[in-house]
Amino acid sequence: MFSDGLLSAAAGFDYQRLLGEYALYDDGWPCRLVLKQHGDRLTAEFESYDRTEGLFAAVCAADPVLLHGFRLTVQDFNEVSHQVYRGYAFTRGVVGITGFTEWKGEPYGFFGRRHPPHTIGSPVPGTVVPSDFLGHYHLYCDGLHATVHLSSVEQGAVAVLTGSLCETTAPNALTSGGGGGLELPVRATVDAHVPYRIALVVEGVVVPDTTPPPTMDLLMFSRPRTALAGSMRWGGTELGCYLTKYGRPDHRAANHTR
Repeated sequence: MFSDGLLSAAAGFDYQRLLGEYALYDDGWPCRLVLKQHGDRLTAEFESYDRTEGLFAAVCAADPVLLHGFRLTVQDFNEVSHQVYRGYAFTRGVVGITGFTEWKGEPYGFFGRRHPPHTIGSPVPGTVVPSDFLGHYHLYCDGLHATVHLSSVEQGAVAVLTGSLCETTAPNALTSGGGGGLELPVRATVDAHVPYRIALVVEGVVVPDTTPPPTMDLLMFSRPRTALAGSMRWGGTELGCYLTKYGRPDHRAANHTR
């Protein structure tokens, strides 16, 4: 995964893998997305179960450069004329999508998996603070599973969290606190301007001198604070990833791999 360099490149990607129905979570708001192929283009059906409820016209387009990238545009939704979701499809492992969106100039994260929509936690009042990031997480990076434990926070000019990532050897057999693989240190810096955004670096990975270590750009769901979503960069590779805290429904869905 990280220790063997597997995630330093995307796997081959077939857009047939992207097609199908997703439970999509936009900053924790539950939605439903269906992607179908119509000739040489993708069609999208988008339904919101909260905020502005109902079905909304949507268009999904493949990224012209990044093979596993896509852009989903939902029209006249959530008090804006166009809500744009810029994301990545997992190229290996479980099927999933994840990435970024903006609402009225504010950035948010989203992810989608092949299971029915459900709540992922009740809203928490107030602003996200660094201690909200502490805890145990399931991580899915490009469809591969690991666990992450953010165990301490150091307050300063910017807040820095430290912890560990455990590469899992048999994710289908894991308990909520499972592990069994190589453990690597992680360090996360809270964004100075967006309190629910962190840059999480996987340390202890052997990389060429000119290559930065794997770094995840993650946005915590600002309302329930039970998940983070975004992307991972490693050298010239950009992949999707998301994390969910233990104690919430596990989104591994091992029997839903298409």
